[in-house]
Amino acid sequence: MLKPGGRLAFYTIFAAEGISVGDLATALRLRPLALSWRDLSVRDLLSRAGFEHIQETDLSEEFLRVQRLFVTSQTRHAEGLRPLKPPGDFDRDLKVSTKQIPLLERGIIRRALFVAHRPT
Repeated sequence: MLKPGGRLAFYTIFAAEGISVGDLATALRLRPLALSWRDLSVRDLLSRAGFEHIQETDLSEEFLRVQRLFVTSQTRHAEGLRPLKPPGDFDRDLKVSTKQIPLLERGIIRRALFVAHRPT
């Protein structure tokens, strides 16, 4: 994927480790969730793909703050924003964002920045 010595960085939302099966099922009904359905953590997947020096920065609290602001803003301006998306997309996306808030509050889902290096 990357040339030797390259660096990879990405943000992702995923189900937290150690949550109940019921909480996992709830989280998986929402999107976007990357890698949540696997038995391996993001860190494990990166390691198995040959990446080293994997750094994870938890951004869940900041993401929760932004999600709250986003939902408030989208709701306030829905009449003007809804026509800018294909039919049904605005309401679907707002519903997903709204449902993510309690999952973030309860620690069921997380958002993190991952940075890793490809060995030389």
